[in-house]
Amino acid sequence: MKQSILLTWMKIGLYALPFTSLIFWKRLDYFFDSTKSFFVMGLSELLFVGFFWLIHAHPQFRPRWNAVSIAFVLYLAVVVFVSLIGVDPFLSFWASTDRINGVLFLLHLGGIFFVLSSVLRTQEDWNIFFLVNSMIALLVCFVFFLSFLDPSFFSYSKAGSTLGNSTYLGAYLLFSIFFSALLAVTGRSSNVRKYGFITAIFFALTIFFTSALAAKGALMGGAVLALGLFLISSPKRTKKKRNIGWAILLVLVALFIFVSISVFFPDSFVQKAFIKASSAARLVVWQIAWRAFLDRPIFGWGLENFQTAFANHFIPCFGSKVCGTEVWYDRAHNNVLDLLVDGGVILLFAYLSLLYAGVWQIWKTQMSKYTAPVVAVLFTTFITALFVHNLVEFDVTITLLFFVVVLSFASASVSFVHKDQVEPVSIGPTHKQKFYLFIAVIITLLSPLVFYYAVVSPWLTNQTIRVVQAKTMIERSPEYEKMIDGSPVGIDFRRVFLAGETAKLVFGGNMARREKLSEPIRREIDLAINGLEQTINRAPNYVRGFDLATLLYQMKARYYNDPDALVRAETIARRSLALNSRNQQAYWALSAILIEQNREEEAFALLETAIRLDPDVPDSYIKKLAAFKLIGREEEFSALEAEVVRRFPLRKAQISDLASVKPTDGKDWLYTVFY
Repeated sequence: MKQSILLTWMKIGLYALPFTSLIFWKRLDYFFDSTKSFFVMGLSELLFVGFFWLIHAHPQFRPRWNAVSIAFVLYLAVVVFVSLIGVDPFLSFWASTDRINGVLFLLHLGGIFFVLSSVLRTQEDWNIFFLVNSMIALLVCFVFFLSFLDPSFFSYSKAGSTLGNSTYLGAYLLFSIFFSALLAVTGRSSNVRKYGFITAIFFALTIFFTSALAAKGALMGGAVLALGLFLISSPKRTKKKRNIGWAILLVLVALFIFVSISVFFPDSFVQKAFIKASSAARLVVWQIAWRAFLDRPIFGWGLENFQTAFANHFIPCFGSKVCGTEVWYDRAHNNVLDLLVDGGVILLFAYLSLLYAGVWQIWKTQMSKYTAPVVAVLFTTFITALFVHNLVEFDVTITLLFFVVVLSFASASVSFVHKDQVEPVSIGPTHKQKFYLFIAVIITLLSPLVFYYAVVSPWLTNQTIRVVQAKTMIERSPEYEKMIDGSPVGIDFRRVFLAGETAKLVFGGNMARREKLSEPIRREIDLAINGLEQTINRAPNYVRGFDLATLLYQMKARYYNDPDALVRAETIARRSLALNSRNQQAYWALSAILIEQNREEEAFALLETAIRLDPDVPDSYIKKLAAFKLIGREEEFSALEAEVVRRFPLRKAQISDLASVKPTDGKDWLYTVFY
């Protein structure tokens, strides 16, 4: 195959990467992000195969080692190492459906890094990439403004256009501003430079229409930082300009330090403003993350294992007004803390080294006059703004992909020359050619297998909507069975979700329907229990898995007269309580079993303990009310009802619904409030 044809197709594949932001398919679980992850992995595998054939035939495109590529490989090596020795290497590698950003995904991004930095060797190549991205970003903004003008349009995107969340849209636009700004200062023609400038301004203005506060702050701070750096580094700088530039930088650093410290001071105006803009829960999650880091400070818990760290260091205020209603967190919402939890100081050091390597390489290139000084200023500004932005947010598929694109640009800048020509490299020895041919053949042969397990299988089995929308058990059962034991990607989430659907099937139907479907439901319960048992036996502390396994065993005991199932339910619930003595949910689950066994005093003792963990969590009182209702203690129910309504007036409607139900006709419904 001629170089021009193969190289052209490789570049087309690379220029397709920005289309990731537009891609989603609603039938996938967490479709806004998961679809993008599968697309990136699928495309990267095609690119990787083509790349090895390219470098076999044309050695000039083989990767060259520089500060960025070395730092990137070391970062990936650290990620793999800390994940292997972490608390759940299985989850670290495959990841969950909602965040398919585990080791498997990062390895695919590693392939993209080397292909991008090796194939796009000229500024003109990169400008085409930036041009394509700007056009796609305009479409993303168009969708956003349509939903902005008409909230009913694309409402499930949460004002995030095709990204699914306004916060993610804001971060995506920061990248797009940077890419367009590079186009504005490096474009060959005046029209291209004008286009880059106009689109950069447009993306910046769009951010201010979103609710992405972190992106707004990063943009404004970045603009001031860029001004300071321009004054310091400009070829036409004077002593006065340089002093003003340094003064701007000192003010920014001082302001950053002041805000970073003040946000942790109780009742400071900075903390109050932060809580108003986000929530008090964010600070509590950070506290948990810090405790988790101190627990495993060197190598951390392993990639994607924040949920285990969160469960092990749970603070009982979650569910109260102070900490918000959300009780599950799989991220610290702070990139530094996430890195510390995932991989300890070693991973944070590797990440910071990667950022430094990128900035250093760009400035080195600028000093060699391969790029304009303004490029180095823009790059430094963007890396700094992104770092600050991620102190209150976290990366998702699109931002991880674009972060790798930015690093690839820094690595590729080594090859930039004035006439945008690729430097010639002599053909290596014959034995080296044979080696690359061997690797290309092996990669090609293995690619279908990798593609199946990384893309096809997860795509097919992460569609729980098929179970939800099934109209009959004949349609539902094969889909249920396929997903409960399907791809390792997202398997824990699917097992918990499907277990919940089984509970709805039992509790949501009338007795006649349940008896008619007795055997299919029993098989579904057994499938769900088997899957959950595998998860909780592997995962260190998966609270939701424990709770749903307990519930299903209770269902089996009640509706299929299996006394051993109730014993097993209690065993699992007590195991969960031993692991989660500060989490009210563990107490609720065990108390439900004890009530089932007519061990009322033990159950109420547990419920009282749950209340004492944090008296401001209304759900603990709701569980106690449900317990009174289940066993028919109406007077005690009424007395507690008045107190709970007084303390939590916003829960009055829920409590009124509970009060109107009779134990005889609402037992199944009441039963579910324990979970």
